[in-house]
Amino acid sequence: MGTARLSGAQGFLLAGAASIAVLAAPSAEALPTISVSPEGLSAANAAQAAFLAGLSFHTTESFEGYSVGYFHSLPTAVGTFSQVLAGDEQPLCSPHCSDGLWVLDAAHSPAWGRFAVDGTKWLDTNDSRVTMWQAGPFVPTRIGFFITDPDDAGGNFQIVATNALGQTTSPIDLVPDNEPNGTVFYINISDPFGIKQFKILSNAPNDGLGIDKFTIGTSAVPEPATLGLLGSGLLAAALRGRKRRS
Repeated sequence: MGTARLSGAQGFLLAGAASIAVLAAPSAEALPTISVSPEGLSAANAAQAAFLAGLSFHTTESFEGYSVGYFHSLPTAVGTFSQVLAGDEQPLCSPHCSDGLWVLDAAHSPAWGRFAVDGTKWLDTNDSRVTMWQAGPFVPTRIGFFITDPDDAGGNFQIVATNALGQTTSPIDLVPDNEPNGTVFYINISDPFGIKQFKILSNAPNDGLGIDKFTIGTSAVPEPATLGLLGSGLLAAALRGRKRRS
């Protein structure tokens, strides 16, 4: 065989692919990032607008297509929501806190302060101590959603998120303690390798929140994981060209 020589284009492809692959390699410290908007509907709407503007693809669930009722597990187009640990029995659960999560509207809600951000319905945690979301067949790199009326009964809401690499954040407080009734915030979770699961934890057995306009999507800017695939493809193409010339 003769000595193979790379063209300038092939050398560029190899160098570029190698650089991309290095940049895209998962870090041992890589964890999902979680941010919370300031309180208030204007601030939450602005946070949602900024979130949506950064997406190349997204789908949103507003829970309008579901009947008012309880769901231990609720599969949707944006993933599956489930009650992991119920709160203590008390009248506002109507009748049982252990019945599951609750699709609610204002006409059926026994609680004050939770509301639909858009439309008439929302998903209520029904005072669950642990509420979980899990990705469906599509694993998003970005998640955004509204929460209403958190931490108005002395509870302490925290969130933990797990990415597709199995790395989990430490518990992060969602909002300040002892909020008044009827507050609203926007939550943003992102991870370039995909978000597989998150849990909302409450240390109070009789404090819940509402979830609405839950959006999953991918970033408009290529994620490092996507760049890694691109780099692998460029590298393979360059190596195939080199083999043909050998």
